[in-house]
Amino acid sequence: MNRVMIVEDEAVTALDVEDTLTHLGYQVVGSVATGEEAVGLAKSEKPDIVLMDIVLKGAMDGITAAQEIWETLEVPIVFLTAYSDEATLGRAKCAKPYGYILKPFDERHLQTALQIALNRRASDKEATDSRIERQTEARRPKFEAFDEVQFGKGKLTPAEFVHRVDPFRTLPEAELTALVQGAVFKSYDAGALVASEGDHTSECIIPARGRFVLVKGSTSGKELAIGLLPPGDIYALIVALQDAPLPFTIRAQRASSALALDTKTVRSMLETRKELYEDFGITMAEKLRAMEDLSRLLAHERVEVRIATALLSVVRDFGLLKDEGTSYVVEMTRQELADLVGTTAETAIRVTRALEDDEILDLTTPARIRIINMQGLEALAVQ
Repeated sequence: MNRVMIVEDEAVTALDVEDTLTHLGYQVVGSVATGEEAVGLAKSEKPDIVLMDIVLKGAMDGITAAQEIWETLEVPIVFLTAYSDEATLGRAKCAKPYGYILKPFDERHLQTALQIALNRRASDKEATDSRIERQTEARRPKFEAFDEVQFGKGKLTPAEFVHRVDPFRTLPEAELTALVQGAVFKSYDAGALVASEGDHTSECIIPARGRFVLVKGSTSGKELAIGLLPPGDIYALIVALQDAPLPFTIRAQRASSALALDTKTVRSMLETRKELYEDFGITMAEKLRAMEDLSRLLAHERVEVRIATALLSVVRDFGLLKDEGTSYVVEMTRQELADLVGTTAETAIRVTRALEDDEILDLTTPARIRIINMQGLEALAVQ
């Protein structure tokens, strides 16, 4: 059953719409009268589709609310409005709606508009997923050998995955098999806690898919990002081997997977392969430098600098190279970007739109940020 949210400031009309939707077999998750309430309810309920009046009570009209809901949640919007003039519809197009229903409406028109919008959204999502799958082969050289798509389809065993991760790729097959004895892939939902600061963990994890973020708690109780863990990164594994409380918290920023290895098994392997300690030391030093640089820049007073810094960091580890090296694509929503730099989704939307106006970013595709002027972004990050 599809879940619908209603945004309508005329109480009689809202009740009529709700009754009609219930009769058609939809689940109404809520009805609100203002744009501010609409954004809040959409974030808490995450409906499948939103019916949005354009003219609403309060400071935020339906078009602004629709833009924020789409850009942070990718929930399709169908405008329900009495206004059909060219100027209003021209403004409404900026919110990238999936349809319009003019008042007064009838049940048949409402049903048709909703079905078309839902079918189109499903088709768009399938097309986006297909493009992402095709583009994984264009990943940056650091993780070129790791085929994330094949892992997503269940084609990589733990041994096959570890064989693609430095410095373990040089291990003989017998030692590799012993290393992954009992190892399992673990999945994490977006925002899921992997390990808490101060924990003593019995597992060494290696990210395999998605994106993990390292955070530290501040005295005010706020979490501050200090680093990212891309697929194949062994930094968390090295830290777990130190038999000390974790110096940070690990969270999955989006749906992700990691290979969990038994710490004792890894230590046992290192007893016979002490040369790996040198590789571990180099990795640790490089990661600490990168984390120090990221933390320093993410503490910058100007949010524009923090956002530019975060995008460059994500590009380095997760970016897809496009157009023969002229641009990079980052799979990231504005809400994820806001969480990373410690600001609001509204601010992230405002800043990235300004960067789009400056022809540094291209925000045409939802949940994707395309960097078309790398030099411009780098110049902003060093201010």
